[in-house]
Amino acid sequence: MDRYLPFVAAIIASLMSPILVERAADRVIASISRSNASLKSPPLISPHYSDDFIRSYLRFAADVAQIIPIMFLAGVGVVLSLPDGWSTSAAAPVLILTSLGIFAEAKTLKKGPMQYGGEASGGYSFVSKFGVCVNLGAMIFVWTVNIFSK
Repeated sequence: MDRYLPFVAAIIASLMSPILVERAADRVIASISRSNASLKSPPLISPHYSDDFIRSYLRFAADVAQIIPIMFLAGVGVVLSLPDGWSTSAAAPVLILTSLGIFAEAKTLKKGPMQYGGEASGGYSFVSKFGVCVNLGAMIFVWTVNIFSK
């Protein structure tokens, strides 16, 4: 069971990410509102200070920053969870995971924050869902290898 804990932790982190981004967005929006309230005359608000833009920007920035760690940690988890003598065979899944990370990074960076942030469904962005899928796949891979290596 302990072989799967890193993947479970990564899945939980992927599922928590949108919640943390929303909390950060609430703090940023509240801070801007407080600073605007302290002004004597109402400020002209740029569209970049809108609640939607701030939430989309933070979701975009958080996802871009976590794509490579999601892939890297899943790859490391696979390598460390394999039976003895399999370390050289682990290169293929690690390369595949790295390639998937590069694909996800390119897909994310191809869009601007507003377009990307607006595509989250159920509160979960592409990267959050991708992180869950990659780690579930890594768990299945490790389970399969360990079953057939006995």
